[in-house]
Amino acid sequence: MIEKMWARLDKLASDGDMITGVPSGFSWLDKKLSGLGRAHLIIVAARPGGGKTSFVLNVASNVAASIAKEKKDDWQDDDAPEAYEHFKRVIAFFSLEMTSDDLILRLAAARGMIPLYRLRTPKVMHDDDWRNLSPTLASIGDQHLYIDDTSDLSIHEMRSKARRLKAEKGRLDLVVVDYLQLMKAPSKVEARHLEIAEITRALKGLAKELDCPVIALSQLSRKTEERDGKPLLSHLRESGSIEQDADVVLFLSREQAKDDDAPHGETPVPMDLIIAKNRHGSTGETKMHFHGDIVRFMEITEEYEE
Repeated sequence: MIEKMWARLDKLASDGDMITGVPSGFSWLDKKLSGLGRAHLIIVAARPGGGKTSFVLNVASNVAASIAKEKKDDWQDDDAPEAYEHFKRVIAFFSLEMTSDDLILRLAAARGMIPLYRLRTPKVMHDDDWRNLSPTLASIGDQHLYIDDTSDLSIHEMRSKARRLKAEKGRLDLVVVDYLQLMKAPSKVEARHLEIAEITRALKGLAKELDCPVIALSQLSRKTEERDGKPLLSHLRESGSIEQDADVVLFLSREQAKDDDAPHGETPVPMDLIIAKNRHGSTGETKMHFHGDIVRFMEITEEYEE
């Protein structure tokens, strides 16, 4: 075990990369967390309609578009194109609330920068929208982002599907669960907070077993609204075990919750991305802009540089 740790530390030092985990695609977050850590349970929490699904979709899309560093270093320009498949990151996205069609439309809106309301009403799509749509859908289809929209999913079913995907693809870089409170507990318990506790323990176990980050979305309680919208760890809904079992807890906060899909969402909404807990590093917060019309989060500093 010690020799294995020495080998890992030596490799990380020789690589010279500050991002030791899976890159989220957001530079501030990656710098604070050193990427999404292997075997880490990461909670992303917000009030209903607070943008948590949109944010995690952005992260999943960024991960899917990236190439695994250890594979990229071995890639040769003259390698066969079909070999490139082994260099792609693999993501399992379990959506217990939205359908796969809804999620793909949101992915297309964010990736192609096409307003979501126009994608949902093709008759009002512009010529530029149609020109962007084909390559956008092709790029999404070409990536290893697998969406499972089975409702009322149990942790046992999720584990089985994730294991199978990892066995088929030879790797699994990220698991997303949307969202925690909709999952079925491994066993029947009377109290809801005990049920949530079983689920969070099982998700942490899944992250360790698969040796990949697991992102689970969670709702915040109404108490958040009683404190000028500034969330606390105690506001995690239904169980203190979420805070206890998570390696990282992220909050998304804005002054007034708005519908992510609203056609009048062309104006970017300032939002706070808060690292409320980081078991392996520091906490902090940063400002982001949420472009609700195209379901896309952007770091304000990067946006101003464009």
